Order: sequence, then structure tokens, then C-alpha cells
Amino acid sequence: MTISVRQRALEQLQSTGFFSGSIYSLFDADADLAKDIELQQPRWRKLGLDKHMRDGGTYRYRRFSEMEFHAGDGKFSHVPHRAHYQPTEINKLNGGEARWFEPVEEDFFNSPIARAVIHSLGQALSGCEGNRSLRLNVHQVRIVSDGGREGKPVPEGIHRDGISFGILVLMKRSNIGSGGHTTIFSPDREPLFERTLLNPGDCILYNDRLFLHDTSPIRSANGDMASRDMFIVEYSRPEDETQVIDNPSAPSKSS
Repeated sequence: MTISVRQRALEQLQSTGFFSGSIYSLFDADADLAKDIELQQPRWRKLGLDKHMRDGGTYRYRRFSEMEFHAGDGKFSHVPHRAHYQPTEINKLNGGEARWFEPVEEDFFNSPIARAVIHSLGQALSGCEGNRSLRLNVHQVRIVSDGGREGKPVPEGIHRDGISFGILVLMKRSNIGSGGHTTIFSPDREPLFERTLLNPGDCILYNDRLFLHDTSPIRSANGDMASRDMFIVEYSRPEDETQVIDNPSAPSKSS
């Protein structure tokens, strides 16, 4: 399997601070990424409910894992599973808490789409930073809406993630009547770019140090269940990372 990041995409990222396209314009691959996305979509039906929503919402499901890219030997390794953490200055809604989620299924990491987004893009972004080692946060997220309930992809509102780079990859979008509209803002909250990810493989890659971003709530097209499935990976230089807390202990079974 040979997958590389297209030079034009990296040039756009470096010149503008973000790349908007699809995984097919981002990667040059001998693997069928479209077919693999279709094969991986059922995994998003197996995510656990996010029980850490301080707004009381039951519209988000997720898994979370961490990896490291070691620039010295060019290898990736898995970080022992632990809580996801964001400080309150980054996440005003759910920050300041160690949030536990089930890890991403191990065999997913061997899929072509995961290898493209994690390995190929991770190595390329390391190169953009002068061959730096990186910490990677790997998220599977499903947002749902039904009846009169809206689903909030970004319940904390306009924000930055406290990372170096991030990529948002749409895996599937079902029965959404409105919403899911992503906007990139200047640090002064001036809208700079807007897009709705509509088709599997659509993606936005951004330099988190330069921008804020937000995504509008989704609403069901007809009152039946609607969902927005995202594969999100965040890449951080050690000095940029704010996401995790050194707490290797697993939560109790009652938590």
C-alpha cells in the first residue's frame, strides 16, 4: 500500500493555513480510499455515548485514542489508553475534566483511510515543521439529531483546539436537513472561509495556531434519526499540545 500527500495540498496548507478538498485531492494512493471509507462506515455505529456533556446533551457518540510519531526513526507508536483532557481556556463547555472514552478499535488503524490520515499525513506534517516528533489524537465522532432535537458538532462554539494541525474527514452524512456548516475564523473572529462537508471523504485540514473554527448544529430532514460521522485527527508538537492529562488510571467500572 503506497499513500502519499499531494504536494499541491501541502503548498496550499503552508500558504493559506488550511486545505479544503477531499481525501482524493489530498492523497495520491494506490489503495481505493472511497471503497475503504464505505467499508469502515459501520464502525461509527459502535461508538459510545459521550457522558461528559455539561449541557446535558445526548447527541454525541465517540471513541478516542492517542499515538506518537517519532521523528528520529520515522515510526508511529500507540500511547497507553488514558483520559482525553482539554483546559477550560480551550473548551469552555467541557474543559477541565478528564473525560474517558472507549479506544478506537485496534484493527481500524490498519485500514487504508487510517493509514493515509494518520501515517502519511502525520509524516508530511512533521516535515512541514522541520521533522518534528508529533502527538496524535485520534477521534471517531457521531453527532445525531431527531425530532426537534438538534445535534451540535461543536457545542463549545467558536474555538481553537490547542493543537498544531487538525483534519476533519466526513465519513458519512445521513438524513440531515440543515447544518453541519464549518467556518474558519481569524483570531478576531472574522469569518474567512465556509464549507459544508457533504460527501464521504470531504475534508478540511487546518493550522490550529492560526485560526478559530466552528460547525453549525445539524437538524434532521424529516424528524427521523439523522447523523454526521467524522474521523478527526489532531497533530501536536510538544510545545503546542494542551489536550491530554497525565493520568494513566482507568475510570472505575461505576463511572
